[in-house]
Amino acid sequence: MTSPTIPLMYLDHMPAVATLAAISSRYPSASDASIIRRAEVCLHEAAHLLVAVALNAPVGEIVVSSHGGRVWVGFLDERDVLISIAGVAMELCLHPDFSTVFTAAANDGENMRGMLESSGMTYDQAVAYARRCLPEMVGMLNHEQVWDLVDWLASRLGTHASKSGGRIRPRRVQQIVTELEQRLRLKQDNTAARIVRQRIEMLVDELRRY
Repeated sequence: MTSPTIPLMYLDHMPAVATLAAISSRYPSASDASIIRRAEVCLHEAAHLLVAVALNAPVGEIVVSSHGGRVWVGFLDERDVLISIAGVAMELCLHPDFSTVFTAAANDGENMRGMLESSGMTYDQAVAYARRCLPEMVGMLNHEQVWDLVDWLASRLGTHASKSGGRIRPRRVQQIVTELEQRLRLKQDNTAARIVRQRIEMLVDELRRY
């Protein structure tokens, strides 16, 4: 089976080559549509994970399957709002026509409600913040070097997710998180890490004003 072509929604200058290759290899008999769907889920959850690790959030279980995914983090404060917004931002990167954004926003927004109860933010404050930071998050993910980092991260999720249920074993989760932390700590010739650190710091500062 040949690897699926990258649809236009993947932005032709930033294809998810690593993610699609990993999933094509893991599911060699899957249809192109199934592979692309799994790739989208992996990229969505990779965006959550990237921001969570950049914020030094404790990461728990990760699930990625053709039906959807989830990254469990242990903050339960206002920074969780920023982690949730990352998934919506990824949907905007993948689908500029907004075809999946509202579903993703509803799902991540539902998760956000529980976080808000512990964070002290009102729902209106979270919505106002989301409107302010979403373009910044999309811009960060759309940067070529950051996109390459997210593509690598999504490929790791796709490689290690179980075929039955999509759960990634805790030991593998920790290994992936450690690898990402190492990449974000690199100083020399690491444009992606610099952009992620700067953008997340700016958005956290903005968050503290709400």
